[in-house]
Amino acid sequence: MVTIIERFRKPVSWVFGIMSAFLIVFSLSNHATSMYFELAELAGLVLIIIATLGRIWSSLHIVGSKNSVLCDIGPYSMCRNPLYVFSFLGMIGIILVSGILILLPPSIILFTVYYGFVVRKEEERLLSLFGLNFQNYCSKTPRLLFRLSNYRPGGAVTVNLELIQKRIIDAMWFLWLYFILEILEIFKNTHVVPILLHTPF
Repeated sequence: MVTIIERFRKPVSWVFGIMSAFLIVFSLSNHATSMYFELAELAGLVLIIIATLGRIWSSLHIVGSKNSVLCDIGPYSMCRNPLYVFSFLGMIGIILVSGILILLPPSIILFTVYYGFVVRKEEERLLSLFGLNFQNYCSKTPRLLFRLSNYRPGGAVTVNLELIQKRIIDAMWFLWLYFILEILEIFKNTHVVPILLHTPF
């Protein structure tokens, strides 16, 4: 049975995404020139770099074999869902760089709810595919936090170069968004893009 949250999570995500894009493009924080916002932007860039490299690292271990092999090496030896964790860091980084920090709380809540359902559905699928092996994997590997003491580098990994290229391009979107936000900041400062709203933070 489809729950109300499952039914509306995608439409709500789209509406929130459009509203967020509008705020980022046409609004400015009242504290945009403060030192704290400069530090927030720097922290955001660091998170974006970590997210980009982390998603590429994670993709190298599962691309082309996600449904045929239970991956428990590399980042997957420390965390069951590293791709989503790195995506979360990238989202936080983008918001910090945008300077519209009022988006942080609702974004975190929506991300948690949306991907909470996605993760549970994926775990049901993996359990049906790998059975006891997946149960044992879950018992020793956290769902979202990284347990560094678990790290196992593993051996050689066979990859599909075409799929890897697609995953790298996908992961690079965080960096593309960073550069777009930097250009947007210039446009705002030169009044090419009008400021329609001022946010408290």
